[in-house]
Amino acid sequence: MARAKSFVKQKPSQLKIVFDYFKIAPLRTVEEEFLIEFVKILHPLAEALDALQADQKITIGFLLPTIVALKTKLRKVESVGSGLRL
Repeated sequence: MARAKSFVKQKPSQLKIVFDYFKIAPLRTVEEEFLIEFVKILHPLAEALDALQADQKITIGFLLPTIVALKTKLRKVESVGSGLRL
């Protein structure tokens, strides 16, 4: 999803070529906005899951700080105006 977001934001002409090649209707503006917002909101969760999955034996001493950090990051996303309510 992050790669798709980067194409939407940085390489729209190349994305159009791909859609044309496969005869797929291009993304509408609302779909592009959804994709960007989706990645922005789920990025902190993906980071937390990556950190937790990397450790073989998760202890409460690692899990709780990860959850607190995730909650803090999601609150920052919320304060920017994403519409997410925690």
